[in-house]
Amino acid sequence: MIWLKLLCVAAGGGTGACLRHGLIYLFSDVAGWPVYIAVMTVNLLGCFLIGFVFMYIEQKYRYDGAMRVRELPYRNWWPDKDPTASAVDQFKMDQNAELVAAFGITGLLGAMTTFSLFSLLSFQSIQSGAPLEAVINTVGSVLIGLVAVALGMSLASYRATTSAD
Repeated sequence: MIWLKLLCVAAGGGTGACLRHGLIYLFSDVAGWPVYIAVMTVNLLGCFLIGFVFMYIEQKYRYDGAMRVRELPYRNWWPDKDPTASAVDQFKMDQNAELVAAFGITGLLGAMTTFSLFSLLSFQSIQSGAPLEAVINTVGSVLIGLVAVALGMSLASYRATTSAD
């Protein structure tokens, strides 16, 4: 089963990456939008779609009639496994739901925009009664992400100017 799930993630991921590239090209190069607006639009579209796909899987494949939205797992301030695991591995549904989630959530939407998964995790922590975790995730990801970009650029610049060609 794991190989089939990995194949679904790979197929969805390739499709999502191409979709992201195509949509940004369409919005920025064809429509003439500024690149940051095009990227933001793709991210927001991904957020809408991950909410739709998540709830669709919940309602389509939960045969017991229970809605996991009320019982989303948040044991600590961050999932103890891969962040995509909370959206895929913990569905505890039949294999079809896991494959749909692997393709649609982890693969397609994960490659189209990691921002949608970031938003889903933040939303899950709010719904599970942990708003501080959502704030830490949101503010921490953005601020530390900016610092990480700056550090990466500084290190690359240093390496490029000090390495012998």
